[in-house]
Amino acid sequence: MNAIDLANAGFAAGKYGVEKTLISNGFGTWRQQIVLDVDQLFHHRIATQLGIAANTNSKRSALVWMRQTVRRSDDESVVRELSDLLADLPQTCWSIDWNASQF
Repeated sequence: MNAIDLANAGFAAGKYGVEKTLISNGFGTWRQQIVLDVDQLFHHRIATQLGIAANTNSKRSALVWMRQTVRRSDDESVVRELSDLLADLPQTCWSIDWNASQF
């Protein structure tokens, strides 16, 4: 089972505690839940940099990163912020699983 399948199975089972709908905080912002597929060699470093825990299998890690936004479907800001936060890492060591993410 790859990390994307693992993440999707985990979400279906409620494993990651991720809501299926985008949550408003009531003050004009939305809580986004972004699923990252991360190379196993970098998962501890990325998890530490983002302040999150890693769920791993043999080759990849599925990480769930939470952030706030003022716009629904704000994928541009997600990519920009992650690129800034992980700028010192190879771009090929992580990707966003948009199907499993809530944004």
